[in-house]
Amino acid sequence: MCHAVLRKGQVIACSFVLVLVAILSAAPARADVAAWMVVDARDGTVLEQYSATRPWHPASLTKMMTAYVVFRKIEQGELTLSSPVVVSAAAHELPPSKMGFKVGTQVSLHDALMMLMVKSANDIAASIAHSVAGSEDAFVQLMNGEARRLGMSQTTFVNPHGLPDERQVTSARDMALMGMALWNHFPQYHDYLNKPAIRFGKRTMKSGIAEFLLRVPGASGIKTGYICDSGFNVVVTATRKGRTLLAVVLGSASELERNAFARRLIETGFKRHRGPSIADLNTAGSLPLPEPRYCQRNKQPDAQQLVDRFGEKRVNAPLLAYAKTDQPAPAGLSVFKDNKRIDWTLVHEQLMGPRLAALQPYEVHVGKPTSAIAQLLVPGAEVPLPMPKPFKASPVAVPADVPVPPRKQSYLRHPDPFVRDGVNGHNASLLFAGEAQPRVQLVDRDAGSPPIEKHFFGGPGGLYKSEREPTRIN
Repeated sequence: MCHAVLRKGQVIACSFVLVLVAILSAAPARADVAAWMVVDARDGTVLEQYSATRPWHPASLTKMMTAYVVFRKIEQGELTLSSPVVVSAAAHELPPSKMGFKVGTQVSLHDALMMLMVKSANDIAASIAHSVAGSEDAFVQLMNGEARRLGMSQTTFVNPHGLPDERQVTSARDMALMGMALWNHFPQYHDYLNKPAIRFGKRTMKSGIAEFLLRVPGASGIKTGYICDSGFNVVVTATRKGRTLLAVVLGSASELERNAFARRLIETGFKRHRGPSIADLNTAGSLPLPEPRYCQRNKQPDAQQLVDRFGEKRVNAPLLAYAKTDQPAPAGLSVFKDNKRIDWTLVHEQLMGPRLAALQPYEVHVGKPTSAIAQLLVPGAEVPLPMPKPFKASPVAVPADVPVPPRKQSYLRHPDPFVRDGVNGHNASLLFAGEAQPRVQLVDRDAGSPPIEKHFFGGPGGLYKSEREPTRIN
């Protein structure tokens, strides 16, 4: 059932999903995507959602808040993009995804943010926390303070990277608030959110949303996340005709499904213009967290099933055709080549569209920053390196609500992000000024939009061919 309800008692577009669940109740179905939401990033209008207030583990979506805390510190004049980040012993011991630098390695905050948001490096997230706040626990207190300030009432952070901890929880609603804040409050830092890949030496490391960024018209960010307890999560944005939408997907079974589902949410969202406010979602009485090892219970759909659901033929197929278990589901194009091997080029084009731009990795480096004096250190002092500690974080008390002065508008916007800042001395837009920006012809899918639809493009469970034999991959 739909778990996000308006305070006035109205259910947001839930009736169709309830009917669909009833139709599918007799048929075996995989767990499917756990929760999703698509909103207008400017004002928080909810264009579609399912279980948006269900508690879930954020995984590496946590790093959005890690970056947000850093951006706030830069805004307040406490850091610059050339402040040093030092790899600590505790960070070095963390499991992948990671950069794997030696203890004591220094990286500029600029390069560290790239590694954090594109590579999703856990060791860099922990190193940022130690370098900025002196300890991981102190940084987590800053993260939770910002979460309360932004109204993320269902979120608790206990680490800055998102590695498994049963206490680290959020919801699709809260991740939408997080993404909106990151996108709207700091437009001058969008380039940290929209890079499909980074290159360090001879290594090229792609973002989890690289294909989304390169294939979906107007795609502009933000972040992926995965641990077994959460499945595949993502927050993405896309901008067309000056309008930016933000989609959240939690609990997908694979990276391909996650990105295809997010793309469909974006396409559906651009056809809609009305809906309730995200502030009206009721967060009381939500479902419990998923049981541990969620990924083992949520079987990955194969390539043919994904194309059947998200491919070109699926776009025009009636939704109820997928719910009639006594009839074959509408089939997409065959994903097999003549030699019976999967044509992955066709699969990606069916799920995400053709590539609109070439992959251009952003170069990152290590070494002591030379463009500014580090503000985190007393001149001449050595950088303290914390002793190794067990991976599991110690209990972190979530701070009480942080009072915030009233603002004149819901989402702060910097007046001119393209001018060198006199206080901090560096601005992200200047660092990227020399990059060749590929020109992408955007497909206008917003013109002549029909009235808002009365149902979702999909529903929980059963939309794959549950009766078909699994595709064999040679």
